[in-house]
Amino acid sequence: MVEDSVYDTFTADDVRVTENKCGCIYSLGIDADYTITSMKSEVCGANYTSTPGEDEDKCATDAIANPDNVVVIEGYNELFIAEDSGNHRWNYLWSYNLGNKELTRVA
Repeated sequence: MVEDSVYDTFTADDVRVTENKCGCIYSLGIDADYTITSMKSEVCGANYTSTPGEDEDKCATDAIANPDNVVVIEGYNELFIAEDSGNHRWNYLWSYNLGNKELTRVA
């Protein structure tokens, strides 16, 4: 969580999470009325540095950075995560197994 953040403008601040400059994917628990009952980080980026060396990444390359698009393919129990990041030198595509929690870089 960032105190007095410019990102909190015009919001009620109902949900507060610890800041992760490499990004996270969250899973939500819902009840029969589709009301959110819980929220947890499922997979997060790591090791942010604001001053990488030339041609280096700001976030660890074995973890996500700024996830942008996600899709679940029915029957495979996999979450595919595409990045739109300035924190990796190249944007990656990841496969995250929802059963065993294994993250694999696909491309």
